[in-house]
Amino acid sequence: MWWHPACLYVANAILTSPFDANFRQYFALCVSAYQKLSRCFRVAKTILQGLLAMATDKGVISLAEARAVQDKIADVPAFNTITSQISRLRIDLELAMKGPQVRAAEMAVLVSEFEEKLVLDEFVDFNGQAA
Repeated sequence: MWWHPACLYVANAILTSPFDANFRQYFALCVSAYQKLSRCFRVAKTILQGLLAMATDKGVISLAEARAVQDKIADVPAFNTITSQISRLRIDLELAMKGPQVRAAEMAVLVSEFEEKLVLDEFVDFNGQAA
């Protein structure tokens, strides 16, 4: 898990400015690394969900692609972000630079938003019509 901070920085760099032609490949590598980490470290699943939330917000991946990743890690026990100090971990490093009061950069907030998107996507299609 010692390489996790590097993976978080790489994923943030990709999501901040996806100008490189291979950015999807690098982001997929980060996602794969967090998928493997989540087998041993439950917090990695939650971090991955935060990164997926950021990626869907910025249009780097579609919600369908994010759901596919989510389905692959569904059997990993969830990390209790509500009662844990780790829930304040800043995932969106660009947003976190704007100040300590920016809660939107925190893992718990990003994961909550991501889960809401997935639930909403089940009932509404991309054209805004009921599914």
